Amino acid sequence: MIKRTSSIKEFLEEFDRDRERIAQVLPEPNQMFIKLLASIRKQRVLPTKVKELIALGISVAIGCETCIITHTRAAMRYGATPEEIAEAISVALFMRGGQAYAYIPIALNAAEELKDTIKNQRAEKNKLLR
Repeated sequence: MIKRTSSIKEFLEEFDRDRERIAQVLPEPNQMFIKLLASIRKQRVLPTKVKELIALGISVAIGCETCIITHTRAAMRYGATPEEIAEAISVALFMRGGQAYAYIPIALNAAEELKDTIKNQRAEKNKLLR
């Protein structure tokens, strides 16, 4: 797990830099992982947002802070609201009990902190599509 810095945004910037480093050091496994992720995220029966909410719930259940933050960001990028995130992570609480309960604030804090950033990114993307 990456040591988290003082804010979710700083953590994600560090995480994104680390992904670039991984791509340089391990180009083939990195490409394979990216292809796998793209394949999983591709909308078939389940919308991508739902898949990310599932991944977020699993992340909370297994207690992976890096996964929680990155899947919160991804779910929000695919249109999840903080309310949907809260409901998805409540399923993790049901499945994992008290252990998952301790990780819920990470996802809630990430959703709150990223809300405006994601909203602004969507607005910029919509401008480009016009």
